[in-house]
Amino acid sequence: MRHLILCLPLFLGLAACGGGGGSATPPLPKGEDVPDGPFTTYRTPPPSGYKPGPQNRVLRDLSNPGTASRQISRLTTEPSDADVLAAFDSTGRGPEGYANLMKDLAGAYDPREMVLEVIAELNQDGTKAARLIRVTADQSLLENEKNGRLVAETGQFHFRGQALAWVTIDNGPLLSGHHPEGLVNMSVDFASQTANINLRTENSLTSEVEVKLEAENLPFNIRTGAFGGAVVMQVGTDTLGRSGDIPGHLRGNVGGTPVWTNSIHDLTTSGLFTGAGTTRFGGDDKTPKDVRIDGMWFGRDLPRD
Repeated sequence: MRHLILCLPLFLGLAACGGGGGSATPPLPKGEDVPDGPFTTYRTPPPSGYKPGPQNRVLRDLSNPGTASRQISRLTTEPSDADVLAAFDSTGRGPEGYANLMKDLAGAYDPREMVLEVIAELNQDGTKAARLIRVTADQSLLENEKNGRLVAETGQFHFRGQALAWVTIDNGPLLSGHHPEGLVNMSVDFASQTANINLRTENSLTSEVEVKLEAENLPFNIRTGAFGGAVVMQVGTDTLGRSGDIPGHLRGNVGGTPVWTNSIHDLTTSGLFTGAGTTRFGGDDKTPKDVRIDGMWFGRDLPRD
């Protein structure tokens, strides 16, 4: 789902070359160091047969260790997580009882911009996720260099999009949260090399849990598009109320080009967040509860109204 937002103009700082031999091109800045936290990050072509070129990956591996399948009855064998992931990686499909949850949102993004994956074991009815195995956000590369110079050294860019989250409370059933406008606002500032993000899911008929996350001045690398760092978030349910702060980590990427063309910057973003902690909720039950959160967002920088 796409929503129009206000984007600030981009100011380019390209210097003309002088005559008579000119001066050497100054070295490009290294860019801010961005901590990966509990995520695995690297550059890779996207999975499942897509071939838009290399992408920057953020991956959260939640699989159980070991490669042996488990015999659960005389006629039924439960595959190991390694077997499940190998099936998705080789064919794009998994065994019965497992699914890539992002296929339901496949029309919301272009694989040339990003490839998102949430591999999960389903409940007995096959209607919702019961356990996450792997969460991945592959983002197109940031194209911010040309002829040995930065295309954009300044400018602010604003993004909106969707957010999803999966939460367990005291090892209870996995709760699924979503908001079609859950990337409420995200901005990256090329001059200060920082990122701000505000995202949430909701309590509704189609979303079981609310997650809120706001973070400011996260390090942003203007050469790679990477950003992230330590964050705090809150969880809310209809029965328990709102939790206290839960510590965690967020890691994302911005991809595309910051060039202003036809009233649009061709930029998109995606990434993951996770958190865990013991907290009290604001409802009648004041017993401290263990909470685990994993989530994803994706969005784009859109043209002006």
